Amino acid sequence: MPSTEFTVNCAISSQEKKQKLLVDLAASHNMTIDLSKLMINFEYDGTDEVVIGDGLGLPVSHIGSLSLASSKRAFQLRDTLCVPTIQKNLIFVHYFTKHNNVYLEFHLTYFLVKDQIMGATLLKDDCEDDVYPFLEDLPPT
Repeated sequence: MPSTEFTVNCAISSQEKKQKLLVDLAASHNMTIDLSKLMINFEYDGTDEVVIGDGLGLPVSHIGSLSLASSKRAFQLRDTLCVPTIQKNLIFVHYFTKHNNVYLEFHLTYFLVKDQIMGATLLKDDCEDDVYPFLEDLPPT
């Protein structure tokens, strides 16, 4: 992997029972805290770090892919970085839409994931605390 600076826009420190993946327009990659969530992964032996808002660099341990399943479709999160010291899992919107042939609609109290070709709604989920989270176990649509 060429030398690159990974970036993240949102990292919040609170522990929750169900781990959520926050939709982040400014993140440069999908990111997860938990290596066990990656279906396929490779140890990262580079020196690049994820730079968070305060300028702190967090080490990347692995790179891999994970899958999120809804009642209508499974979504792939390729090129996901495992960053054990980050506080939240993040979905990089550009990769998510590109790799899954979908688009996202953001509304005041919810967001939609829609198929690019047919426009069918594949997932609807609620906004929480001014962010748009995916649960790892997606609810039925």
